[in-house]
Amino acid sequence: MFTAPSELCCVGLIPTELVTCAPLRAPGVSRVAPRLTAWPFMKVLRFVTVTAFTLRAFTKLTLRMFVLKTFLLRINVFRSLIRSMNS
Repeated sequence: MFTAPSELCCVGLIPTELVTCAPLRAPGVSRVAPRLTAWPFMKVLRFVTVTAFTLRAFTKLTLRMFVLKTFLLRINVFRSLIRSMNS
């Protein structure tokens, strides 16, 4: 994978210590991995999804409260009619 070093450098006090200027093995070469980027519309899609789920939950809660209030109103009217008939 790598070719032989083209030059040698003299390092240290003793001139026999030689160090190459080329990497000796493959892990010595640093390579930056490509950065993974998110899809451009991911933030918008996440916002729309969260908004839809929030509106759905709010609608379900509102509908349940409406049904409960209607039921309680009918019970109160029915109870008033029974009281008025008994008196």
